[in-house]
Amino acid sequence: MGFLRRLRGLVGIATTWAITFSVVGTALMIGRSAVGLLFPGVIFGPRQIIIAAIEYFLMGGLAGTLFSLFFASGERRQTLETLSMPRVALWGFLGVSVPMAALSLGAIFLYGRVLLGVPLTVAVAGAMGSAMSVATIKLARRAPALPERTEL
Repeated sequence: MGFLRRLRGLVGIATTWAITFSVVGTALMIGRSAVGLLFPGVIFGPRQIIIAAIEYFLMGGLAGTLFSLFFASGERRQTLETLSMPRVALWGFLGVSVPMAALSLGAIFLYGRVLLGVPLTVAVAGAMGSAMSVATIKLARRAPALPERTEL
């Protein structure tokens, strides 16, 4: 497969994940804030919501890019029909949990204390990545087959 075609796939997956993470993450943040679970007594304004949406968009783009790279290197010789969904879920888990763990470790070093919620956060984010990766492949399986390429 050509380089440009792989690059197009990587950009498509990264963009899809970025949009999904932005919508889901922002909606969860607004919901938790409205219920009072995030920061009790604090109401987020439009500026904070936009900033959060952009941050989730960037995190989703990074996670989608890592998933694409892990997936492309780990499943190089497979077709869509022969892919193993547990392995696809593993690549999605790694694509999300690796940057999440790195950010969490950075926060631990920055603040100088252990954050007890880090393992749970990484596990929940990884589960979201697993679900996203399986959904991405199932969606790709439903797409119509591309026409055969003819060489010039």
